[in-house]
Amino acid sequence: MKLISNLKSQASNVRGFTLLELIIVFTVIGVLSTVGLASFSTYSKTQVLEQAHNSFVNALNQAKSRAFSQVKPVAQCDSAKTLNGYSVVIVTTSSPWHSYTLNIVCSGVSTVLSTITLPKGINFNKNTDIPPTQVTSVYFSVLTNSVTGAGNVVLYSTDLSKSITVTVTSTGIIQ
Repeated sequence: MKLISNLKSQASNVRGFTLLELIIVFTVIGVLSTVGLASFSTYSKTQVLEQAHNSFVNALNQAKSRAFSQVKPVAQCDSAKTLNGYSVVIVTTSSPWHSYTLNIVCSGVSTVLSTITLPKGINFNKNTDIPPTQVTSVYFSVLTNSVTGAGNVVLYSTDLSKSITVTVTSTGIIQ
């Protein structure tokens, strides 16, 4: 009997949370969740821009390495043709500019090897109404190991209002 009365007295001494404490806890959780979600969204969009930048730089490096190593794919450039070089060309026929091609140039004729479309929200120009004053084609010559179209290419994220610039020097250095 004494045990039962002891349990009853302990149960009556246990207190729960007040309504005010619960409101404060849920408010803090809501604020932290909102800040975390916004940070994750920004991080995710930044990663998409970085991925587009890396993909474009990889295409430039692929064109450069193929030209300097004089790789001649038979399917696009048969033995009767002369391999002149490789190029990366920004497709400017639509606005905004959101794709580019990797091309092989054989006997003066350019053939598209692959077309890459940038992710949604990433463009080559900030203002979609006015074409930018930037490079739209970079050509790596096989015979002279030279670069035509050196300059800057800007990748712009419309979601972040942030850009990354890719620079190709006249000696073929891609930064």
